[in-house]
Amino acid sequence: AVSEAYPLGRKALQLQARALKLPKLHPADLVAPPPKAASASELTVPFPAAVDLIADSLAVVHPSIGEFVQEMAAQKWIEARSGSKKAPGAYCTRFAKSRNPRVYMSAYKGSYSQVSTLA
Repeated sequence: AVSEAYPLGRKALQLQARALKLPKLHPADLVAPPPKAASASELTVPFPAAVDLIADSLAVVHPSIGEFVQEMAAQKWIEARSGSKKAPGAYCTRFAKSRNPRVYMSAYKGSYSQVSTLA
């Protein structure tokens, strides 16, 4: 299933290189923020849209992975509320008794960097 997604990944990287006006991407370009739209001061992704984007992307690898991401969001197993004592980033854990995973993330504000961290 992963090898079937190679052409899609290559196409995405080619489009990213073109958007950045580069002949070829450097490894550091893989984490570069997307180009900004001319009319937008900053591009943001609302949390539900970020979950959908991540689920749809992972469903290409296998549909059950995308479904699991949606289940985690529906069950509120992803915690991304604002808090003054939260450090940047995210981590994942599970509870031994219920064996349900949890993702704890610092305040989600919709940047593409935070979408990447959430993924």
